[in-house]
Amino acid sequence: MGEVTADQAPSQEGALSRLTAVRLARAIRNFATSEVGTRAAALAGLLLALLLAINGLKVVNSSVGRYFMTALERRDSDDSSGRHCSTSGSSRPRPSRRSW
Repeated sequence: MGEVTADQAPSQEGALSRLTAVRLARAIRNFATSEVGTRAAALAGLLLALLLAINGLKVVNSSVGRYFMTALERRDSDDSSGRHCSTSGSSRPRPSRRSW
């Protein structure tokens, strides 16, 4: 397929997008079959793998954070119900169970 000049430019938008797709496919094929094509494909694969790994870590971090916050809320609601309640008759508040 030869180059398209301004005189021969397609009048329809669909033909332009098809021409663009053909040119893009040709450029990718030429690049992939060149001497640096294998390295470029390997780097693109590595980039995709890192992208998936980072997104996976975000999902894990979100799940751990949600679990942690739920545990804190449950502990706080359990702790606040009897924290200042005195069963021994003294007016002192009970010591906190926290170790820090």
